[in-house]
Amino acid sequence: MIKPSDVSSDHEMPAGWRAWVKQLVPGKIALALARSRRKPQLVRATRALLAAEGGPEPATLPAHAPGAPVILMPTGPGELRWLPDTLASVRAYAPQATVVLLADGANDLPRAVAERELPGTIFLRTPAVTGGPPRLSPSLAWGYRWCLDHLDFALLLKMDVDALLTAPGLFERMGEAVAADPSIGMLGTPAMRDGAIPGDTSFGRWVVASEKRFAPTVRRADAAARANGWQGEEDHGGIYALTRAALEGMRATGHLDRQPPWWTLVGEDLWFSMGVAGAGRRVATLPGIVSGQARVPLAVADVLERGVLAVHSVKQGLHGEDQVTLRAAFAAARPPVS
Repeated sequence: MIKPSDVSSDHEMPAGWRAWVKQLVPGKIALALARSRRKPQLVRATRALLAAEGGPEPATLPAHAPGAPVILMPTGPGELRWLPDTLASVRAYAPQATVVLLADGANDLPRAVAERELPGTIFLRTPAVTGGPPRLSPSLAWGYRWCLDHLDFALLLKMDVDALLTAPGLFERMGEAVAADPSIGMLGTPAMRDGAIPGDTSFGRWVVASEKRFAPTVRRADAAARANGWQGEEDHGGIYALTRAALEGMRATGHLDRQPPWWTLVGEDLWFSMGVAGAGRRVATLPGIVSGQARVPLAVADVLERGVLAVHSVKQGLHGEDQVTLRAAFAAARPPVS
């Protein structure tokens, strides 16, 4: 059993008795109820939006070059303000990628607005309502299945709106890594400390240890992953890639249909890290991605000088810069898009 005190200082933990309560089912249920108190209204709003928009997917799809990479970008409430800049980073450094926007249920981004103001993207509205993090895995699993069924790709990048591409070559480097080691199914980085120092995954191990005692789905996922040598490896959810083989493997094992309980603290990045391992693929770290829990853990000048390929989260900078300032600095460094 992993105790709360075993979780390293890389992760913010509630103090004292709160951490112990958080690892028990009643505590998890209380947290889940607090997070989901608006869920009934969101369910009704989602049904209305799906009816008005004709379903979760568009009637026609933009052109997608066979084999081109896909970027699946979940969008939350209020993120339309930031989407154009995030998409500009993609067009500057990975113009070959097809971007799929994944609005979670009653997200406030209407399909008509997305199709008008974000041309070339594919807009999906998931039938599921998660109520917000950490319970995002059902929506993402639905999005992964949709991409498998409708798009021809070898690599899929899951990228949050508060992540940016910052240099060319991300998909090329990922493709080279997979070609050199076909056992790789997931590429990213653990959440980093300031200075872009890779952190550990003790929080995820603690969550799994506490939940598998009570949740059969978590217990089965953990057992399948450990049977393939998994030792808690996890890529942070801000930006990571999955190979098509890993996604097909998760579909074959049922992991894309098997979800943790509604009260779970298992985040989507941990859930799919387990799923990749359970499908017999490796969770790997790719140099060139810098991802922090709540801010970019490296100064802008260092990101640009080192040729970092992607960063997360631009909600805050290492020296306290706000999102507007950070985005402007990275935008100024981009080459013009022809």
